[in-house]
Amino acid sequence: KKKRVIKKIHMITYNLKLFLRSIKGILPFVVMLIFIGLTYYPGTNTTIQTAVTTSCFFMFFLMIYIGYILCNNDLNISEQCIYVRCRNKINYYLYKVICVLIFSIVLNLILFTSACLFSIGSKNALTIILWYISAVSVGFCGGAMGQMFHPAIINDRKFSTVFIILISTLCACKTNILNSHPVLHYLFFVFPPIENFTSICQISNWGEFIIIAKETLIFLIYGIIYETLKSFIWEKRKFLM
Repeated sequence: KKKRVIKKIHMITYNLKLFLRSIKGILPFVVMLIFIGLTYYPGTNTTIQTAVTTSCFFMFFLMIYIGYILCNNDLNISEQCIYVRCRNKINYYLYKVICVLIFSIVLNLILFTSACLFSIGSKNALTIILWYISAVSVGFCGGAMGQMFHPAIINDRKFSTVFIILISTLCACKTNILNSHPVLHYLFFVFPPIENFTSICQISNWGEFIIIAKETLIFLIYGIIYETLKSFIWEKRKFLM
């Protein structure tokens, strides 16, 4: 059992190291530090609600990029060897999910720590913890969406990059677009309701905390659906691009 646990840990750490060893893996941390510097620039007086809301939206789009870079690593020769040697294919795909979740946990922890240290306003520990859990689910959802641009799904990397920018823009403008064109409601259902996090950050009463749990579950369901769909397509096509 210990050997199995060690192998699982090595699988996860391998994927993390593979991502972080390149400039593409370091870039998200650089962008995040720039975001923190601009958000909490001396004299801005950012409130805790604004800081959390802005950080959540930023994390969603940053995790789209991270998820996309992670799935592109599947084309490496070493990754193919790992896939062949992995007896349980379900565990293989679970490792990918765990990696996305780890990035969401760590990056959100940095952002929320910055929000607590540099923002103004009353700060309730329980509320911040609930916001953090919801933000982690939003980040996970973003990372899972980024993996939907897997090379097995969209082979042309230039086209996938343009498509990522387009989808990210649609997610950001989803509310305004639906207000202008309600008929697109069923089409935009495939995109997670990240705009709901704005209302979540306004919650302060104990009786309304169930809303946070509900929205957190919605983001997790979206993320799981994205990951399941990506894994299914990848399992069918494997390394045949």
